[in-house]
Amino acid sequence: CMSPTPSDLIRGVLTAAAAAGSFRAGAAVAVINQPRLPPLTGPFKEVGVRYSRAGSARVKTFYPAALPDSNQLEEAPYCTDGRATSDGMAGLVGFRQLGLSFLLAHLANAHSGCWLGAPPVHPERPLPLLIYSHGFGGNMDMGSYLMRQLASHGVVVAAVEHTDGTASFTRLADGSDLAFAPTKLSRAAQIRRRAEELLAAAVPGALGEGLPISSDGAGTFLGGHSYGGPAALLASSLAAGSPVRVSGLLLHDPALGMNGGIGAAAGGGRGGGVPTLSYVSDEYDRAGVRCGTTLHTVGGFHGNFVDAALWAPRWVMRPLSAVIPAAGPSDPLELHAAIAATGAAFLASGRPSSALGSSRLLELRGGLSSSSSSSSSSSS
Repeated sequence: CMSPTPSDLIRGVLTAAAAAGSFRAGAAVAVINQPRLPPLTGPFKEVGVRYSRAGSARVKTFYPAALPDSNQLEEAPYCTDGRATSDGMAGLVGFRQLGLSFLLAHLANAHSGCWLGAPPVHPERPLPLLIYSHGFGGNMDMGSYLMRQLASHGVVVAAVEHTDGTASFTRLADGSDLAFAPTKLSRAAQIRRRAEELLAAAVPGALGEGLPISSDGAGTFLGGHSYGGPAALLASSLAAGSPVRVSGLLLHDPALGMNGGIGAAAGGGRGGGVPTLSYVSDEYDRAGVRCGTTLHTVGGFHGNFVDAALWAPRWVMRPLSAVIPAAGPSDPLELHAAIAATGAAFLASGRPSSALGSSRLLELRGGLSSSSSSSSSSSS
């Protein structure tokens, strides 16, 4: 066996550098005119967005919209604060440090596919309301395409942007900016702040007038992605002493271990005793995460529960998923459609069984029951 010569090593380094340079150059071109707006898969073909505050937190609400004259309406931004939002996300996932911030910079001007302040539809029955908590380092924007899909299936989704320091970027009520500051509060204080902000948004009337939801709070669900999971669980437990009526929980990759030592935020078979439906990615499934009725998203990664897999072509996002779990091997559009359709079926009925059996990308993992149950396993 011969040892490599210095020239062999130099050639290897140059080859790797050339490959990295080619990927970067190709990726820079590939994100032009990205992300492409996903087609809506539900019966409602227009979605509106409105902004409000619940307590100190901003809320971005998605809802099925009537659209009498699109010429008089403005498209809502994908990133509410433009480059401030996209730069915050780029720094959080390390793209800025790697010289890859361009992979998210284009999101500042991306199409949302939602109409700002459009008049809501007026169905015969009130629609379910989902109050949603983002993950650690998330924000109210980065799951907009999934929230838009849920709205197309007849769900009003209020995405809360938390002020506990774990949002990648937010703008506070006094107009000041708060960048990602994960040490601003202790873990227990973060979870409690998040739960309180969810409940503030869930109070009847908190989101303003005119939305096609029940005026007395019936049909209100709490939900969250990753770190938003324990926040929703705690909020459900605290709701008994509030004017909020929680009909159930919808969770995506709930990070049950990030509970701040608060039992109600860990799941533990409680969650307020309400129907709970959870979806878990490939990595969370391998870790044994279960909470209520649990569905494994086959070929889905953690980032498939936000819009990460859609921010650039798959040939760009899939290699990056070796570093961050942005995009699993399944088609991201098909996966979003399955998650939205089955999640909306649960929210409409309040029965986790309504979400079963309709997609080859979803496999039942947890016990089918009407109340929350979970394992103690978790990923962050």
